[in-house]
Amino acid sequence: MMCLRFTELRYFHMVLPLTLMLAVWPAVSSAEPTTERLKQGWIVFNRTCTVCHWPGVGGAPRIGDKAAWKERIDTGKEQLYRHAIQGWKGTSGKRMPARGGNWNLTDEQVEAAVDYIVHNSQ
Repeated sequence: MMCLRFTELRYFHMVLPLTLMLAVWPAVSSAEPTTERLKQGWIVFNRTCTVCHWPGVGGAPRIGDKAAWKERIDTGKEQLYRHAIQGWKGTSGKRMPARGGNWNLTDEQVEAAVDYIVHNSQ
């Protein structure tokens, strides 16, 4: 039987939130999409976008929240692409970092992630 020493338990408070987050991971991010474009968007979303758009960090609209996304989707995909690629600052001071803060993403990858989010938020 393995027994944890007191010195190992001091890190428990750091590990527990991550463990709980993974235990309740949203079903939308685990449901694999059908088209290649959505598959690419699913990968990008799960690697980058999910940090803010799953829990709603900093006022980011949560994926699947139809009410929060309706007005944004109504502005058109081109504007959503532009905001996701170039970044955006709303009138209330909320910010969307360019490329979700991942400068290694190509325009095509960012656009695929936007398509995936829109597909799951309509």
